[in-house]
Amino acid sequence: MCNEVAVVLGIFNDKLREMRRRPFGLLVGGHTSATLHSQEKSERLSLERAQIVADGIRRALVDVDPERERGTPTVIVAKGFGSSRPLPNFADGKNHPENRRVELKVLVGDDADDAVTG
Repeated sequence: MCNEVAVVLGIFNDKLREMRRRPFGLLVGGHTSATLHSQEKSERLSLERAQIVADGIRRALVDVDPERERGTPTVIVAKGFGSSRPLPNFADGKNHPENRRVELKVLVGDDADDAVTG
């Protein structure tokens, strides 16, 4: 999946750069299930989960086209949300595997800057 995301992100960002527009960024959000861990451990696990995926996408971007990432690298931010954002049908506080996930959000314009600084 990381390779596929990198290819699509690379193609879109190449086109945006040709048009002299800001490239897309990517927020990789890690999530955990509610009842498995303490809040602190849940946040740490979710961040680790997000970092693994973000690192995979970064490596894949370089593999796809090393020259592209030497210029203006794509902003990829990993954040751990712990169990604070359960899926709507799984928000009852119980242990649901569906809540142990990684979500990708395309960042446009100032959202990419905000994700890096905030």
